[in-house]
Amino acid sequence: MLAYRMAGHNKEINKDFLNWVMPQMERYKGSYPTDNISQLLSKLSELSDQQLSAYYNRKSEEGISLSVKTFSLPLLDSRISMISLLKENAQKCIIEFRTQIGILNELFEEAKFYHEKTFDSNLSDENHVIVRTNLESCYQIIGRKARHLVDIIDGIIQEI
Repeated sequence: MLAYRMAGHNKEINKDFLNWVMPQMERYKGSYPTDNISQLLSKLSELSDQQLSAYYNRKSEEGISLSVKTFSLPLLDSRISMISLLKENAQKCIIEFRTQIGILNELFEEAKFYHEKTFDSNLSDENHVIVRTNLESCYQIIGRKARHLVDIIDGIIQEI
């Protein structure tokens, strides 16, 4: 879900992304409903990259920030010593996942910082542009990181 939201915000949805995300959404069994998103993705998959770009350029609004929340892994953290019972590759994938979640959470905090700064009336116009640029850069990195995390999860599932 996060990878899709960020890709849409960053105007990075193309055929390659749709081919990657559609099977992920179909396999998703979490608490957030994805039926509407899956239907939209199916329709979008019929468009060319140029049409997708036009759709997301028209859909996006300048200056809109996304709400990002940090992830916690209480079950994994409480059972981290038990991963030694798994195959070595599975252990590596789980440790990599945990590390990348930590990095993602740091990026969320950075994005929140820049988001809050956009409301600082003491900023010069030049600094406000810099803050907005840094915020958008955070969103782009978060999008790439979210996609990477899904790939790590797929690796964990294959190793277990």
